Amino acid sequence: MNTVRSLLAAAVAATVCSTTLVAATASAETPAERSAETPAPAPGRVIKPGQVGQAVAGMTVAEALATGEFDADVPAPPCDPIRLRPKGVWRHQYAVLVNQQDRIAEIAVFGTRPRTVQGLGVGSTNREVKQAYGPRLSAPVEVGFGQWGRFVRRGTGAERRWIGFLFGEAFVADRPLRGRDEVTLVGVRTRFKPGLVLDGC
Repeated sequence: MNTVRSLLAAAVAATVCSTTLVAATASAETPAERSAETPAPAPGRVIKPGQVGQAVAGMTVAEALATGEFDADVPAPPCDPIRLRPKGVWRHQYAVLVNQQDRIAEIAVFGTRPRTVQGLGVGSTNREVKQAYGPRLSAPVEVGFGQWGRFVRRGTGAERRWIGFLFGEAFVADRPLRGRDEVTLVGVRTRFKPGLVLDGC
């Protein structure tokens, strides 16, 4: 368990692998930079069900590039090139998982700048998430590496869009999810629940 906690706490570069996994566990920002941020939605990078900024899960790589928010095929040795990497400061905020069909499978937010329209994101507490979504929020379930997670769904059938909140320091085997536990990752996806897993390449 300590090994898993160490892995999740390590700061690594965001990397999209040739499969549907992405390497991204933390922002490269300094503590001073993080403390200077305000927890308000940033223009063009609001988190919505199935979407971050203009990028929607299910989009093709070409459609995502047309938004102007990404660079393509960025070298990331020793890993495979990053298929889609957010431009500028945003590359330290979220990562895009591209599947073998060259479509966005999932978007994983690990930085504090992207927020939902309610102002929620990494660093928000379970209590705040529950207050914002009420009965639409799922009960806590086991996700990631044995951690607690919660989900919000919009739409039905093929139109389902999801937001998932990972509480990466709260492990199911250790204790129930508490109100003060903080979100460490926000994942969005269409049709299926986000995996809420951070991994190396």
